[in-house]
Amino acid sequence: MSRQPKRDAVLRLLRGEDLEWVSHSLGVTATTFSRWRYAFLATGEASLAMPHKHFAFRRAHRW
Repeated sequence: MSRQPKRDAVLRLLRGEDLEWVSHSLGVTATTFSRWRYAFLATGEASLAMPHKHFAFRRAHRW
């Protein structure tokens, strides 16, 4: 399965849909789906910990 459907599925879960229901509708196990969720959240958390020069530049120039 490609990245976009996985992302969309994780977002469904974060919006409150049931893990079992979403995983079943995609034809994957709840364990596989839980791994996608963990990877999605871990990547997002890691990106928040990094300083982003682009964001600092935009903030400084307020466009």
